[in-house]
Amino acid sequence: TGCAWNSSPGPRTYRPASMAATYSKIRMDAGMVMKAAVAYVRCSTEMQEDSPEQQKKEIVAYAEKHGCQIIDWFVDFGKSGTTFEQRPEFQRLKTTIDCKPNFQAVICYDESRWGRAIDSEENTYWRVYFRQRRVDICWFTHRSI
Repeated sequence: TGCAWNSSPGPRTYRPASMAATYSKIRMDAGMVMKAAVAYVRCSTEMQEDSPEQQKKEIVAYAEKHGCQIIDWFVDFGKSGTTFEQRPEFQRLKTTIDCKPNFQAVICYDESRWGRAIDSEENTYWRVYFRQRRVDICWFTHRSI
C-alpha cells in the first residue's frame, strides 16, 4: 500500500511510498526545476478578513515568485487555530508528512493561519516535526510579496 497522494490531474489516488521521492520536483520548460509544495489554509469564521480565497490567491503569488509548484491544498474552514488536533486537514497534512511526502514545503499565508495554540511552543513543535521529516514551513504576509 502507498501513502503519498497522486497529485496529477484527475482522480486522487495513492501511489507506493517508494515512488513519492521521485515526484518531489516538477520539471518545467528549458530544464528549470520547481520545488514541489503544498498549501495550508485555515479560517475560523466566515467573517475573517483573510478569507480562504484571499489566502489562496496570496499563496499562489508567493509560490510563483519563489519557484514553487502547489501540488495539493489542505483547507480547514471554520476551525479554530487554538488546537492542531481538532483540524481534519491539518491531521491529513501530518499523515502525509509521516508517509514520506512528494513535496518539500508547506506554504501558509501567515503564522496565525498555521495556528494560534494556547501553548505558544506548540506552533514551534509542529514546525520542528515537519522539518525533521525534511519539509519546510513557509509563511508570509501579503506585505512581503
